[in-house]
Amino acid sequence: MLVAPTKAAGALDVVGNEAKEEAFTIGAILPPGWTAGVHYQIDTHDRFDVDEICIIYRSDGTWRFGKILAVETETEYVVEVDPGTTKSGCSGENIGKILPAALDVPKD
Repeated sequence: MLVAPTKAAGALDVVGNEAKEEAFTIGAILPPGWTAGVHYQIDTHDRFDVDEICIIYRSDGTWRFGKILAVETETEYVVEVDPGTTKSGCSGENIGKILPAALDVPKD
């Protein structure tokens, strides 16, 4: 059952903002120098919105950019993990918020 998303406190608003969405390539590994607490945060209490750009922990041990496609429960999401590839049942424990400071860091 899908639930309605709610806006999380401190979330980087990417909905409807193509410039911000285009700044991050879905499936790309985080840039060198990105630091937890500065450029992104991992918090089990975070909630994500549909179309929100996020980071997601992948089975190969890397953190990569993703996009929330649907909210399944309060703590599970459908995430685009690579262009055209989605994963259901992604736990919020393995998803991170991109913080506003990340917009000031080169992505390449």
